Amino acid sequence: MQRLKTYVILIIIIITGISFTACTFCRGLLYGGPGITDHKHFTQAIIHKGDCPFHFATGDDPICKKLKFKVSHKGKLIAYAPLDTLLSYTPTVAFVIIRNDSILFEQYAHGYDRDKISTIFSVSKTLTCLLAEIAIDEGIISSIDDPVVKYVPELSECDPTWNQVTIRHLMDMRAGIKFDENYASRSPFGKMARMYYGSNSLGQIKKMKFESQPGTTSNYQSISTNVLGLVIERATDKPLAKYMEEKVWQPLGMEYNASLSLDSKKHRFPKAFGGFSATAIDLAKIGRLYLNNGNWNGQKIIDSTWINQSSSPYIENYGYQLSWRTIRNTVLDTTKKAFFTDSLAVVARIRKLGGNPSEHTIVKLDKGRGAKKTTWVGFNYNSGAYYALGILDQVIYINPAKRIVMIRTGKKDKIYDYPYLMHRLTDYL
Repeated sequence: MQRLKTYVILIIIIITGISFTACTFCRGLLYGGPGITDHKHFTQAIIHKGDCPFHFATGDDPICKKLKFKVSHKGKLIAYAPLDTLLSYTPTVAFVIIRNDSILFEQYAHGYDRDKISTIFSVSKTLTCLLAEIAIDEGIISSIDDPVVKYVPELSECDPTWNQVTIRHLMDMRAGIKFDENYASRSPFGKMARMYYGSNSLGQIKKMKFESQPGTTSNYQSISTNVLGLVIERATDKPLAKYMEEKVWQPLGMEYNASLSLDSKKHRFPKAFGGFSATAIDLAKIGRLYLNNGNWNGQKIIDSTWINQSSSPYIENYGYQLSWRTIRNTVLDTTKKAFFTDSLAVVARIRKLGGNPSEHTIVKLDKGRGAKKTTWVGFNYNSGAYYALGILDQVIYINPAKRIVMIRTGKKDKIYDYPYLMHRLTDYL
């Protein structure tokens, strides 16, 4: 009898657990925060590959084997070793280096191979912006400065501030929505958790309020890209995954199917902000598209104007534009000290280096210990390289000057800053 009771209780717990997985809180607890296999947890829309896959040439560069990097494990220096050894001590599942359409380095680990997809989180924002740019080029969306309510009119009935939000605001994270960027691992009851694990994203969007005037403040918010995904679906009258399949995945000759997470089987709202899952080698083709100014083997996929805007730092937006980030190199003052006396000294230094102050990204300010007034710490200038970044260090890195694309997918790494590790690598390639 006691054993029967135990079985009954166990069955009740299982049934209860299954029924509760639909709720935000329980999903957050069950999945334990965002992970690269999240495509297995949510309803998926498949993005089918085409019939004519594009393959990069197989190359090799001995420099990748000769270069020595500082390899750390659990906070301790182990040795100076080649890139493949360094990566083996990290949670990296895929790392690819391509130059001039040839693969110089390609490594997979932790049970992953070339054909295995992983969730790419905020690199999804870059893919969603790419689709918006294509829709604008096609005239389906008439302008990047169109108001959002032109395509989602019901939002104007929710909060009148929506009437002032444009597509550009969504793409540059300047919509002014009141939204905290926290996943379940930090705040299972927060707005980010409800958007990521919830089952009715449109219902959540309709409840959003604003904390600043649209266009006035830069504030990274995934909900902005979620709204952008909705705008694209309404404008094209197609599911976001289908539009991706038709306009990007098949024309670029992707080798493998990808997928896009949806909020639920009922609503099928796309997680445009972080729900795409793909292979590293196919993400490299996104990099190749941008490297070739929007052209793919003679076919224009997007106008080169978008590429220029993506790679040119938006100064007031901390070098973030159209879901891409610029690599910024730090320069100190003329005496190689850490501090400039004032902004005029910064401008003078830029000009001495032959640069134009208007082309450089934000000067970093620091009050310093016990400082009575703000000091100017170095300044950043546009290196020409740019990248897309996901929360768990998923990266598409592009260096136009050296014709290099790099991809990294995997879990969060607390030691290495991958965009800047990649940028260091280009010095030797």
